[in-house]
Amino acid sequence: MNEAEIKPNDVMIVFRPVDFSDGEWNGNYSIFVSAAGPLTLSGDDVGKLISSAMMVAVCANFLEDDEELANKAAKRCEEIFGDMDDAVVVPVQLELFDDEYQLDEDSPTVGGTQ
Repeated sequence: MNEAEIKPNDVMIVFRPVDFSDGEWNGNYSIFVSAAGPLTLSGDDVGKLISSAMMVAVCANFLEDDEELANKAAKRCEEIFGDMDDAVVVPVQLELFDDEYQLDEDSPTVGGTQ
């Protein structure tokens, strides 16, 4: 898997492990959609990207409920991305989130409060 670079206008599906204590993870996670700023696309286009990401994110529930679908998805994933055991950690790019793009209660946003 190639290293990913986070860029402005990127919309990401984030899988965040929960109940992570003493270096052990029980397999539970939460999923949310996020975007990297500055957002230079139109509000309508950002909405389309976020809607698409939400549709993909909800598929995790289907994969948990349907073993046949999960097996098909795993096969397709391996065809496209290669062996899932070879996945690498993407480094955090802290310089992307400098003071200029910090959100607070007064930050203009698309779609409501962040």
